[in-house]
Amino acid sequence: YYTGVWRFVPDFASLNPAFEAVALDFDIEKVALSNDDFGVQYRGFVAIPRDGRYTFHLSADDDADLYIGGERLIDMSEDTVPPVLSASAELK
Repeated sequence: YYTGVWRFVPDFASLNPAFEAVALDFDIEKVALSNDDFGVQYRGFVAIPRDGRYTFHLSADDDADLYIGGERLIDMSEDTVPPVLSASAELK
């Protein structure tokens, strides 16, 4: 969890987090300390039951990115993007 104001998703690796915790889900309301001026970076693993093509969906009211295996799969940094973006990736 990071506090600050950014025009786009920041390079979180260059910032000091306000706090770190283990999240059991992606419910931002469980971790948000305010309604504005913060960023959250989730890191973890997804258990893939079998090799195949998987579709991920991302919804945000501000800028957001989704990385899978270090590569950006979804980029919600444009002002005109729809409220939900989806993208697929081949996973093993």
